Amino acid sequence: MPPFRVLVADDHPVFRLGLSLVLASHPGWSVCGEASDGRAAIEKCRQLKPDLVMLDIGMPHLNGLDAARQILKDNPGQMILIVTDVDREDVVRDCLEAGVRGWVFKSDSTDDVRMSVEAMQRHKCIFSSRV
Repeated sequence: MPPFRVLVADDHPVFRLGLSLVLASHPGWSVCGEASDGRAAIEKCRQLKPDLVMLDIGMPHLNGLDAARQILKDNPGQMILIVTDVDREDVVRDCLEAGVRGWVFKSDSTDDVRMSVEAMQRHKCIFSSRV
């Protein structure tokens, strides 16, 4: 079975690396690419065609919400999991309306992140209990 391919998009290099290491340590998952801003996330998604895109909301050049909208416009079936510290209700609602299927907070445990990715891998929606 081919690996479950994940694109990680976050503007903080240390967080992006840490998340990538957590994902890569899971059997059957691979990080196919990384992006440091929303525009790069869109382009890498087009090039790499990941199974899952993990997006931060607060990124330069193009925020995660707008990047999610464009990614889903290009590929309506793309699974997107938001990984952020933003907890504003209007942003959560806008992401849901755009078609985002999951939300986890950067402050959640690595086990919660793994469980969220596993749910997305099974094509299930998953949202942190704080949402």
